[in-house]
Order: sequence, then structure tokens, then C-alpha cells
Amino acid sequence: MVTHKTVNYSSPVSSTCRPTYAMSKNRRDQKLSYLALFPSVDTPLRDIVLYLHGIGDHSRRYFDLYERLCNSNFSVLAYDMLSHGMSDLDVHGLRAHSAKFQYFIDDTNEFITMATMQLYEQLGITYSTNEPKLIISGMSYGTLVSLHTILSGKHDFSGVVLVAPALLAENDNHVKSASVLCLAVK
Repeated sequence: MVTHKTVNYSSPVSSTCRPTYAMSKNRRDQKLSYLALFPSVDTPLRDIVLYLHGIGDHSRRYFDLYERLCNSNFSVLAYDMLSHGMSDLDVHGLRAHSAKFQYFIDDTNEFITMATMQLYEQLGITYSTNEPKLIISGMSYGTLVSLHTILSGKHDFSGVVLVAPALLAENDNHVKSASVLCLAVK
């Protein structure tokens, strides 16, 4: 079971956004650091963006992006993947490594479940008949984890944004190609 504990950090975000910084535990009893950024209570929520960082990176690096999204009425959820940022290491002493790639997908699915069950309620997000849509987004290695999370089928996503995707596809002519999708924010 995923547990939730609020941690106090100084907030670099604007006063119009409501930040939460905390630690949760995955099913393997490892601590994962996360943050959530929500628009002010009186602002209508557009959708929720789950942002997954790249390999060797951490979630807090992208505060400028999160703040822009929040100021455009999006909520943002992000966590430090296992062995990254302030989250626990999977293999003793090795940053950006895990015994199994599947752990990243499992942790992401557990994080989404925890956020929708506990964090939304704590921050006063309520739904009538229209639950906010979830957009999954990732940078580099985070795109790979995003795509595998989508393919796991455990959650419904209304959109996906892949930035500098860590994947490669070959067409019939053996020409290597990759695509970058960008999220436009007014």
C-alpha cells in the first residue's frame, strides 16, 4: 500500500499556485519524493498533467514549466523516480539504476492511484460528474516510462506529451526516425 507523508520545503512557485511536497512509499517500501502543484481554489481546473523526468534527473528541475502550467489552470503531479532526486536508491549506491525497469512503471501507476485517492482530497479537489482529465508527459527516459505506463492499461489518459523521446523507430526503408510533441501553453 502506498503511504503519504507531507514534507515541508520552501516553495519557489508563485502565490497563485498551491504546492505540496511530500514523500510516499511504494509497494517495495522505498520512499519516493513527489510534488503537486494546483491552481488557486477559486480557479477552474482544466486538466492534470503528470510529468516524468529523464534519467539521472529529478522532478524539481522543471518548476518553471510547472508554474506556467499552473498559471494556465492545469494541475501538475511529478515525482522523483526510484534512484533519482530525493527518492530512495534501488541498488545501494547507484543513482539512476533499478534492478528492474518494471519498477518505474509500477511506481508510476501507484503514484497516480495515491494522487487520485489521497492527494486530490487533501487539496480540496472535488468532482461532480466531471473528473479532471489526466495528461501524461515525460522528458527523455520519462517518455519511455510514460509509454509503458499507458500500455499497462491501469489508468485512463486523455493525452500524452513526449519531449525528446528516448525511443527509436525504423520504417520499412530502415530510416531511423523520432518525433517530438510539444505542449503549447498560452
